[in-house]
Amino acid sequence: MPWTELTWDNGTADTVETLSVSGEVWSRPVAASADEIREREAAAWRRALGGVEWRLEHVGETWPHEPPLSRQQLASERAGLETERERCLSELARLEQAT
Repeated sequence: MPWTELTWDNGTADTVETLSVSGEVWSRPVAASADEIREREAAAWRRALGGVEWRLEHVGETWPHEPPLSRQQLASERAGLETERERCLSELARLEQAT
């Protein structure tokens, strides 16, 4: 069930968190302009993209105590990361078009 929650800081509303019907939690500052919110969202997607690209570079690496990934596991992991990378890029493109 969707909900909205205010986080208070020094007696004033600081952020609003909203749970969507799909189960995602969206946080946004109360006192920010639409441009500030868009910039913060873009920065978050850029950080996510950096993490995905790092994981793509190191997808086949395992810890010494772990068995190596099979070709099928490696292909599946790489495909999942590529999908995640495409999502990050599409969200960044959407935010760029909104400006």
